[in-house]
Amino acid sequence: MPPRSSRLVLLPGLGGDERLFEPQRDAFPDLEVPAWIEPLRGETLAAYAARMAQGVGAGGPLYLGGVSFGGIVALEMARHLKPRAVFLIASCASRSGIPAWARVLGPFVRLLPRRALHLPQAAAPWILRRFGQLSPAQQDLFFSLMLRAPADFLRWGILATLGWSPAGLPDVPVHQIHGSDDTLLPVRLAEPQHVVAGAGHLVNFTHAGQVNAILRAHMQQS
Repeated sequence: MPPRSSRLVLLPGLGGDERLFEPQRDAFPDLEVPAWIEPLRGETLAAYAARMAQGVGAGGPLYLGGVSFGGIVALEMARHLKPRAVFLIASCASRSGIPAWARVLGPFVRLLPRRALHLPQAAAPWILRRFGQLSPAQQDLFFSLMLRAPADFLRWGILATLGWSPAGLPDVPVHQIHGSDDTLLPVRLAEPQHVVAGAGHLVNFTHAGQVNAILRAHMQQS
């Protein structure tokens, strides 16, 4: 087992909150999920991560990670916190993990009205197929989060990710966990060490047992 004093800090995807990690909290009761802070005007992802790191602090043996956008922010936070390991869940370690179709969206995202940044309920069947096999309760939670996420934060997060220019990997172990059927950040681009068969983008939600086992194994080894 990991040391009792160890900390597991996970960041949700863009627009998400701590409810996305309920399946992980069942296995890690002391899990910490920091709330997103307000980005500054024109702030880069690296600068934002530095401010997030100040709020988390480096006390105790720290394991840091996140899902999707949260994983990218966690990777940048690791440069300041020096955790024992970083977990990238349905995320990527470099710009090459972002598909080409997403990288051309920048100019369009800037022009979209605020209301267009929220997912329309009518598009539910198409959208849900891209996130994996969710139960009815998981679907309700997903849309609740997406409908309530601040539009300005969504816009900033998308643009900050598309403009992300990482200075290589931080000098800590990085463990990537990815669903084989992830269509938002394809597994062939992510090149993860751990591939969960049949899982989509919300792999930590739909295949929690496998994800939790991977997290625990690495925390025990480091």
